[in-house]
Parts: sequence; structure tokens; C-alpha cells
Amino acid sequence: MSDYTKIRVDTNHNVRVLFPLCNLSDKQIRKYGLEYIRDKGDICESRLFLYKKWVYDVGEFMCVRGLPEQHPFMIGKWAGHYHESYFQGILIKYPVVDGMVQHDCVIVGRFY
Repeated sequence: MSDYTKIRVDTNHNVRVLFPLCNLSDKQIRKYGLEYIRDKGDICESRLFLYKKWVYDVGEFMCVRGLPEQHPFMIGKWAGHYHESYFQGILIKYPVVDGMVQHDCVIVGRFY
């Protein structure tokens, strides 16, 4: 059993608006490895965001479920995680405004 109490999560709570693949040039699509979205025909679906000079697809994030209530991912109400390595990665959650979850933007954090 891992000691999840040692996991650190950092975020500035900035809201990042999701945008579609059609907003990127062919060169940018290749740079960020997003050809698979174009191949599936989902070019107008807003599912991408820019974080630390890289474009991420919310579809590549795994849902945060089944963790103990005390886990940092659960305490912060994070919706998904993306591992950059075994020990670190990125978290996303959808902001809530007036009790409504906003699915057109995300808040991003980093865990390590």
C-alpha cells in the first residue's frame, strides 16, 4: 500500500478555457501529437487546453474514482489525472459556478 499522504498537489486555480483542434495549425497538431483527434474526426469538439507550453487533451485523463476520502486527489475534488511519469503528473477539475459544473473549461494542477 502506498503512502498517499506524501503526494503534493500544486495549483494556481486559474481557469483554462477548452478549445477545439481546429484552432491549431497542422504544424502544432504534429508538435503536440494530436493527429489521432483529426483522424477520429473530432476536430470541432472543445477538449484541449494549454498548460506549461504544452497542449493536453482532456480525453487522455483518467477519472479519479475509488480512492480513500483522505487522498489528496479526493480532497481537492480533482476529476482526472494524467501521469507524466510514475511519480508525477497533471490533474484537472471542472470549475463550479453558482452550483453548476462548467464543462467548457478546466482548472489544472500538478502532483508529485
